Amino acid sequence: MSVFKKYLPVMGSADSQGVLLSPDRKMMLLIAKPKGSAPDVAYDELLLAKVEAAVKAASEEIPKGGAAFADLRIGLGGGYVTALEDSRTIKKELILNFTASLIGVLGLFILAFGWSISFFYALIPLLVSPLFTLGLFSPFLGRLSESAGAFSAIILGLSIDFIILLYSRYLEERNAGQGVPEALGTSLANTGLGVLTAAVTTAASYYALLLSDFRGIKEMGLLTGTGILISMLCSFLLFPALVAWRERRPGKEKRARPVYAFGLEVLGPLALRHPAWTLLLSVAVTLGTAGWALQVKVNNDPKKLRPASYPSLALEERVQEKMGEGQDMIVVLARSRNPEEALELQGRLKNRAEEAIASGLPISRHESLASFIPPLSK
Repeated sequence: MSVFKKYLPVMGSADSQGVLLSPDRKMMLLIAKPKGSAPDVAYDELLLAKVEAAVKAASEEIPKGGAAFADLRIGLGGGYVTALEDSRTIKKELILNFTASLIGVLGLFILAFGWSISFFYALIPLLVSPLFTLGLFSPFLGRLSESAGAFSAIILGLSIDFIILLYSRYLEERNAGQGVPEALGTSLANTGLGVLTAAVTTAASYYALLLSDFRGIKEMGLLTGTGILISMLCSFLLFPALVAWRERRPGKEKRARPVYAFGLEVLGPLALRHPAWTLLLSVAVTLGTAGWALQVKVNNDPKKLRPASYPSLALEERVQEKMGEGQDMIVVLARSRNPEEALELQGRLKNRAEEAIASGLPISRHESLASFIPPLSK
């Protein structure tokens, strides 16, 4: 903005007096230090509402300043804004992931078993398990982290397997001539054991994530592991209750619809006829992709966990570009027995920092007490 070029000094110059102005004089920072805590979403909502109201009021006054402010843009960033964006995004992602996953798994269920009342045999248990899990832990966990937001999709994808296995066995027994109670009993007694084993082992693998030091991974392990066990109970309790309630009603057809096999009736015998070739092909594919698996790199940037569409992250990148330095910092704490020794230590740290910058270490600048009070030895 031209008014900055005319009136304000550049950050770091002798007459800047602490004004945070970019070297090209096109961006100025106004740093505020709220009294509340950033993880407090209710406080963030109130804070941002007041700040945005102040920005709006100021923007309405800006045109009175003439053409110098015609290109003025005001943006908000920092930990409080990011925390609020995280909260809003997680709520949106929970709903979006849950809805998309529910539509996907129910679509496959309809494809396999047809559009009938059996659709509700899957729908009701699938709705209950993630909602019950979230409601159970919501008072204790508070605000979920970004990585835990996808737990509902994982639960739905795993829970539908339990219902498919139980319902497929039930249909087999019904088509073999058994009645509703006998078919349900056989399904729960035989296939139910496999469902129980699968649920417990899968939940145990997710509970192992509780050993992690990262809160988001712990939350995902706790929510997903518990959700799987709740889904298993829904499959053992709600599913047979729905089937018994519906199929004992008068006028219900006695013969069930065959299960669609998705071509497995051809693929299975093919592997049985050529077991050696099947094993060799599996080994070849595994070895062929192992090299790519070893080349996977871990991204340690926490910002990559957040959506790139965050306005605050885009603003932070622009600030970093304009100011020529990042917003993150390293704080070095020096302890000493007396103030004189502390000043000497600060002076040595200042010299080391200047040597590091001169050697090419990517440090934009440093600040210390030695910049204002030199060591007594000097």
